[in-house]
Amino acid sequence: MNGRREIIIQEIKYWQKNRLLPDTYCLFLQRLYEEDAENPKERLSFLKPLSFVFALLAMIALTFLVIYFTQFLSVMQIVFVNSMLLFLIAGAVYTARKKLPMVTLYVSCAAILLFFSFLSLAGRWFPENQGALVFAILGTCLIWIVFGWKLRYYYLVVAGGMGIILTGIINFT
Repeated sequence: MNGRREIIIQEIKYWQKNRLLPDTYCLFLQRLYEEDAENPKERLSFLKPLSFVFALLAMIALTFLVIYFTQFLSVMQIVFVNSMLLFLIAGAVYTARKKLPMVTLYVSCAAILLFFSFLSLAGRWFPENQGALVFAILGTCLIWIVFGWKLRYYYLVVAGGMGIILTGIINFT
């Protein structure tokens, strides 16, 4: 196979030298045949994590829009948010088992989505009660601390602790 590839590359160089094909075509063909054919996935390997990041951030933005800026029934919003949350948790479990570095992104997005959903539920069920929002924030932060401690995601412990401290400072000053 390498012998045929070398012959093709030599022919392309001959075509370029004698101007039988335009230079752009020759350069394209040279790059096509000179790349490693046995590992074509390596060329686009950097796009895969970026696509995950973009998809997860788009999912958070879509959920935020569904919760705060649509007129869907509360039941439909809860089902939508819970399905997104289950998807993120499944992604976190999958990436954790495969020991991929993307697990942090899944867990962080799930934590943010949990925070949005608790605030939304508290705001809908208790619209005039500031204490319900404070309780939702503290509950979310406690969940972050417990799961962060149990699963050894210390960034969740820090985020939960900071959330509790900031909520205490804002409410008791």
